[in-house]
Amino acid sequence: VDVRSTDPIPEIPDSAIHYFENGTTTVSADNWTGWSGDTSNLSVQNETVLEGDYSGKLTSTSTVSAVRGSSYTPSEVSVYMQADNVGSERKDGMEFFLYNSGTLIHLLRFDYTGTVRSYSTSVGSATWSVDTTYKVKYYNLDFTNNTFDLDVSRVSDGTIILSSTSTSFANSVSGLNEIQVLNTESSSNTGVNVFFDNVDAQ
Repeated sequence: VDVRSTDPIPEIPDSAIHYFENGTTTVSADNWTGWSGDTSNLSVQNETVLEGDYSGKLTSTSTVSAVRGSSYTPSEVSVYMQADNVGSERKDGMEFFLYNSGTLIHLLRFDYTGTVRSYSTSVGSATWSVDTTYKVKYYNLDFTNNTFDLDVSRVSDGTIILSSTSTSFANSVSGLNEIQVLNTESSSNTGVNVFFDNVDAQ
């Protein structure tokens, strides 16, 4: 399913970690390396594209990470995500994590019930659908008070389906140096594909 907009492709910002427009899984952003983890299940493809000409595709039960050489304090982190299927077990779906040197900052789960929610700190919940692109945006990241604001929006029309303000980090940290994208299909529901794009931190 090609969900690309007919609008002109936006210029890739200097803050981009990976927009996949280089057509490879190689992250070329300054100070970032990746992807690491279950890279045998990661590919770049141009059939289901969330924006631009290419998007990442993660198959099977997989986790991939982009890691920065040193911790820093961005004010915003965002990603586009979409899944094409979901099963009937608790974790079936897709997830997005923020870390600092192995310490969890926050996780967001799009789960098998069609609910997007967090299991690290409360951000409320909302309904999501397969074959629909969502933008996850953490902003006003405050590494002094360890709080953030969060919007999850439907890319096709910009509708914000979930919003949270002044939410506490899961743990106290002084910065961020890793993001993770997960395909959480279960053994009883194989064939889930998670697509992601526009991975950004600024």
